[in-house]
Amino acid sequence: CMPWGITRSTASHAALLSLTVPLLMSLFAWPLLGERLRARTGVALGLGLAGAAMASRSELAGHSFDPRLLLGTAAILVATAGNAFYNVGAKRLAPRLGALTVLGGSYLAALPPTLLFAATEPLPPWRADRTVAATLVAVLAAGVVPWGLGMVLWLRVLTRIDAARAAVSIYLLPGFGVALAAAVLGERPPLTTFAGAALAAVATTMATRAPTPSLAAERSPS
Repeated sequence: CMPWGITRSTASHAALLSLTVPLLMSLFAWPLLGERLRARTGVALGLGLAGAAMASRSELAGHSFDPRLLLGTAAILVATAGNAFYNVGAKRLAPRLGALTVLGGSYLAALPPTLLFAATEPLPPWRADRTVAATLVAVLAAGVVPWGLGMVLWLRVLTRIDAARAAVSIYLLPGFGVALAAAVLGERPPLTTFAGAALAAVATTMATRAPTPSLAAERSPS
């Protein structure tokens, strides 16, 4: 839904809505995991949101509402909510099934609808020429190594701390993106971008170092 929505909306809409993932994770964690949001974690979420917004300033600068983009924006919103729900649900399943099993099962479950969407594209993968095929191989390699390995590590972290505390670290992504763009592409972002990344790092440190017992633990007899 995310790439489908971006092609029918704007990257700025995707950047804006992606900032809601940690907040949505905190909301889903209450009914699904019994985790109650603590004040310190809430403050960290707010600081992380502000920092990520500053780091993503260039993407958000072009944000504007156009009714013609409503369908694409709705797809991005569905993808964002699905991302948050997946993270919280995976946290519940990973301790019993294992992080790699949850991730592999998710990929298999996502394959049929992905192929269905691919069939509606102007150039499906099975009709690609050599240039496009080489690009698809690169996408596959990127998915297996950084995305696949990164998700396994992420799920293992989720099994060790509360979802809201782990969610704050998502606000570090714009900062890493800016750093990679500067190192690989030679881009020179403004100082506010680096300030936002630093603020997100402070928020992540604040959240991960704060004890946040779950609601279920509070109700269990001592």
